[in-house]
Amino acid sequence: MSQIRDIKSRIESVKKTKKITQAMKMVAASKFKRATNRRDSNHTYLNHLNHMVQKINAYVTESEYAQVNQSNTVACIILSSDRGLCGGFNSSILKHTHAFLKTLDQTPELYLIGKKAQQFFANKSWAIQSDRSTFGGAFSLNDITHYIQPIIDRYLDGTYQNVYIIYNSFISAIQNEPKSQQLLPITFDNHSNQPPIDIILEPNNENVLGEVIRECLIFSFIEALIDSHASEEGARMAAMDSATDNAAEMIKDLTLLYNRTRQAQITTELSEIVAGAEALVS
Repeated sequence: MSQIRDIKSRIESVKKTKKITQAMKMVAASKFKRATNRRDSNHTYLNHLNHMVQKINAYVTESEYAQVNQSNTVACIILSSDRGLCGGFNSSILKHTHAFLKTLDQTPELYLIGKKAQQFFANKSWAIQSDRSTFGGAFSLNDITHYIQPIIDRYLDGTYQNVYIIYNSFISAIQNEPKSQQLLPITFDNHSNQPPIDIILEPNNENVLGEVIRECLIFSFIEALIDSHASEEGARMAAMDSATDNAAEMIKDLTLLYNRTRQAQITTELSEIVAGAEALVS
């Protein structure tokens, strides 16, 4: 009887777990949908900014955002998540980041976003310049500007030779790819065969180009954040879907075990009753 009660208790426990994983899957699906919609809008705007940068560059001989600094230090912005239960999302980006940092000839300074990255690099030898929790899906332009502008300023004053951002690039709901992207210095496409358009830039060409590049850098960072968030929720959605299926399979196996155990106990009790009756008759 005790064994039957234990099995029944396990079935009820797994059923509760299944309800939780189903709820988490639905929440992740909702967040994933919002992230992908926001990603599409941001990507369109960023493409226009990049196109504008290349057009304005035709009127400027050089830009401070493309300068080659002689510093031996680089900035690496690393995006991870605050929470687990998202499959291999964190392990893949942290493994990729570790390998990338080892290839650098310069000394990296780390800007960690997400508790998982903080935990991973807490005991490593690389210097951590700052760490914070993830921006998630709810952030404002002021939040992003306040975070990224000091890093840009440190590049402009020659502190950093390069600025990289490392994140999971979104491919689909069930697929993402670790990516190391160079934000600074920027590169210009100087191979266009089209002649420059006759336009007037106020107050001057250099200032206009600088402002557009700054806007482009901010929205490149936003795109990385959105990509990382969409990849995380997609991975969590897939993980919770798999967990729900596993729970359903476990409930099926436990129910079968419960029925077999109960049937065996009934058979044993019947055998004892028959044996007892035969003893009385004899």
